[in-house]
Amino acid sequence: MTSAQLPSSPAVLPGTHAVRRQAFEQLHERAITLRRAGRSRREIKEILGITSNATLNEALRGEPPQAWTRRPRAKDDLHAQARQLREKGLDYDRRIEGWVRGAMAWPDTP
Repeated sequence: MTSAQLPSSPAVLPGTHAVRRQAFEQLHERAITLRRAGRSRREIKEILGITSNATLNEALRGEPPQAWTRRPRAKDDLHAQARQLREKGLDYDRRIEGWVRGAMAWPDTP
């Protein structure tokens, strides 16, 4: 086979980009469907056989996370209470000292 008869590289063949794009669109649709069904990112990766986080990020782009996956261990209530105490002029050491000695109750406690 001469060099004139060798096929071009796959990246420059006509339609290759379209084929890859179509395959990714199918992956995107399946990932979104699984996400809306309540699946976690890890489960979606396992089901679809995705190994790269970058690919999963791209497939889920624009789809908000499920409510149950958002900051499950956040201490928003404690952070809000700490902000209230700071606004009252108490610094960290004085807040902790009051709580440890029992001289200060949490703001929402009678």
